[in-house]
Amino acid sequence: MSKHQLAALGQLILDWSMAICAWGVFFGLRKQIEGSPSAWEDISRDERLWYGLILIPICWLFLFAFFGTYKELLTASRLSSLQSTLVAVTMGSFVLLFTALSDDLTLDFKGYLYSFSSVFLVHFSFIVVGRFFYLTILKRLIRRGVISWNICLVGEDDQNAIPLYVN
Repeated sequence: MSKHQLAALGQLILDWSMAICAWGVFFGLRKQIEGSPSAWEDISRDERLWYGLILIPICWLFLFAFFGTYKELLTASRLSSLQSTLVAVTMGSFVLLFTALSDDLTLDFKGYLYSFSSVFLVHFSFIVVGRFFYLTILKRLIRRGVISWNICLVGEDDQNAIPLYVN
């Protein structure tokens, strides 16, 4: 397994765990907003929580893969990761709003806007925080030389290639 594939696997596992946490937090928040009993025992009896904990993280992973967020993690910047995550979470939140959240008791535009902003903010916050810390760790490992890769400099003049390589 290459270094890029290993980094992508780590990102995938982190995204999966963050999506599980985000859905759990959002589901509890959603129950509280609906006025349902908000004790963990009552929430944990709802089968939609368990279906969501299984299916929704898998859907997020497919969506992130579709937007290419697992490609070239070792050379990607945190800003480009933030941009691609913003687009993917926005699209995924719309899909969640019209599929998994379509049974909510929201009859007006304000209710849909509130549901969308809630699902977006919770999922975006969890995913972005996880990705930011993961990419920061990767960048530190690259700077320290723990993660490195071979390069080949091709040129005409050896005098220019050596200072470029050393820097």
